[in-house]
Amino acid sequence: MSQRELHAAGAATRRSSDSDRRLIAEYLEGSRFAFQTVDLWVRHEVTARFPVLRHERADVCQVTHEKLVRALRQGEFHHRSTLRTWVIRITRYTAVDWLRRSHRDQLLEDESLFPDAVVDPGPYRSLVARELSETLRNILALAPQTCRELWRLAFVDGLGFRDIALRLGIAQGTVKSRMWYCRRRAFQLLGRLHGKGSTFGDML
Repeated sequence: MSQRELHAAGAATRRSSDSDRRLIAEYLEGSRFAFQTVDLWVRHEVTARFPVLRHERADVCQVTHEKLVRALRQGEFHHRSTLRTWVIRITRYTAVDWLRRSHRDQLLEDESLFPDAVVDPGPYRSLVARELSETLRNILALAPQTCRELWRLAFVDGLGFRDIALRLGIAQGTVKSRMWYCRRRAFQLLGRLHGKGSTFGDML
C-alpha cells in the first residue's frame, strides 16, 4: 500500500472513530436518532441469526440495550473495532445467553429430566448440548443417593409413579413427595454450580 493510500485509510479510520464517539455520546444522552441507529443493528442481528427468538425479540433487544448502556458508561468499548461490530458482538452474546437460560429453565421446569431434552433436535442443540450434559452429570454426582435412584427409575427405566412405588415398596404419595424434593434439590445444586451473578459465561 502506498503512502497516499495509508494516509487515506488512516483518515477514514479517524473519521469512523469520531463518528462512533459522537453516536455513543448521543446514545447515552437518550437521543432518539442514536437509539434508533443502534437498535436497528441489534434487531437485525437477533432477527437474522436467531429466528427461534422471534417471539422474544423485544425482550432480548431490551436486555441488550441495558448491557450496552452499562458497558459504554464503564468505558468497555475501546475502539479496536467499529461501534457497529462491537454492538453486534454484544447482541450475539446476549442472544446466546438467552438461549442457554431458556434451555436450562425448560429442562428444570419440566416434570422430569427426560433424556430427550438433551437430544432435542432444535436449531441450537449444538450450542447447549455439551454444557447441558455436563451440568446434568454434575447434578447427578452431587445429588443424594435417593434422588439418583428415583431419577434412574423414572428417566432411564421409564417407570411411572405407581411402578416406582411398587419397585421400592413404598406408597405412591411418598414417591411424589420425594420427586418434588429431588427436583428442588436439583435447582439448589444448579445454583451452587453456576450462581446467578455471571453474564455471558453462564452455563445452562
